[in-house]
Amino acid sequence: NVGPHFETWNAGILGPVTLSGLNDGKRDISHQQWTYQV
Repeated sequence: NVGPHFETWNAGILGPVTLSGLNDGKRDISHQQWTYQV
């Protein structure tokens, strides 16, 4: 841990998530449910 309250910081993917290069242009998938494992 680095500094006080390090464990309370947001972790994972924080910004908008888009898929680009599809036939439909960009697709925003930020509002989908995401899971990740460290």
